[in-house]
Parts: sequence; structure tokens; C-alpha cells
Amino acid sequence: MCSGAFALAQAGLLDGLRVTTHWSLCDELARQYPTLTVDQTALFVDNGNILTSGGVTTGLDLALHLLRGDIGASLANHVARRVVMAPRSDREQAIFIDSPPAPPCDSAIAAVQQWMLAHLAEPVTVGQMTDKATMSRRSFHRHFLNSTGLTPLAWLHQQRITRAKELLETTNLSIDDIAGRVGLGTAANLRLQFRRATTITPTRHRQLFAARTPTSA
Repeated sequence: MCSGAFALAQAGLLDGLRVTTHWSLCDELARQYPTLTVDQTALFVDNGNILTSGGVTTGLDLALHLLRGDIGASLANHVARRVVMAPRSDREQAIFIDSPPAPPCDSAIAAVQQWMLAHLAEPVTVGQMTDKATMSRRSFHRHFLNSTGLTPLAWLHQQRITRAKELLETTNLSIDDIAGRVGLGTAANLRLQFRRATTITPTRHRQLFAARTPTSA
């Protein structure tokens, strides 16, 4: 379960297999053991006699999966009710992945990032970014990539998805309104980009994570 995948990998039991671990450790597992295929979206992966799972609670998903396969769905469903879990999870680990905090960067890049966050609803261009940073396009791209690990447009897109999550969780704004506020234009585009980033729809994200009494802010 979770980081226990590292022990299995060190023992050579995972060579050539598709596996998972906690989403925050997936990159490190893949780096240390390049023969593995590490799936950060999976709650658990069943390779017959070797199984791996993601974060702490996904161990329960894995346990129910084992019960279902070994003894049957009836008992697995009974146990799920006793521990107050859905008998079959429709989740994917990817929806719980937080964007990593941006590392410290130079003041020029930080200033541009703050400007970008203040103008999410607008069509921001790389040309505008470089003007704000007073750098050439090539220099700005290099500095930004070194500071964040992402290109400027990729970082901007990540922030738009993050803001969309916040609005889905804390307001009752429509999908159209949220799309406009985060600079993704239309509800259709928000749904497309959100699903690519999280594997679920904005509506499903709201169902899973929304506050009990969202505001209209």
C-alpha cells in the first residue's frame, strides 16, 4: 500500500509491471525504478499476486477489490457498508493531486506571475508577459522554465484549472460563468480542459468537493 511499492520495487518484484503509489511519490518511484510503468491516476493496480495502491484510503479500495475477487461481491458490499464506503469507487487518484507550490523564483518572474493571476479572465499572451518582465522572449522562457519547471503558457493554464477548482468548490456559479472568470472562454472548453487535467468533469468535481453552502461570489 502507498509507499510500500518502493519495498516491492527494491526486491525486484515489480520489474516490467504497471504499478502505482501515492501521487506525490510517483515521479520518484519512476525515477528510481525506470523498468516500471507508474500510473499516478490509478487508485490501485492488480497484477495478479502483486498489487499496489495509491494514498492511505486507497488501501481500503484495494482491500474491497481483494474481497470481491476472492469471496464475492455480496460480502465485499457488506464490508463496504460496515466501513461506510462506496462498494465500487468511481474515483481516480488524479482528481486528488494538488498543483505543487511554485518554488521561489527571481523577482521579475514572480511579478509576472502575480500579474497573470490578476488577469486570468483575460487572453494573456507571451508577448505581454515578456513586456512585463522586460526580457526577450527567449530569456523569459528560459528563466520561467528554470523557476517553475513549466513553460509560461503551461503555468498559466495550470493556474486557470486550479482557480476553476476553487470556484467549483466554494461557489454556485454556473460552468459558463466559471469558464469566463478563469479565461477558458466557454463551458465546453472548460469541460474539455478540466477533464484533461483531472480525468473528471467540472460537475463531478463539484459533487465530490463542493462546500455544503457554496456562495455566489
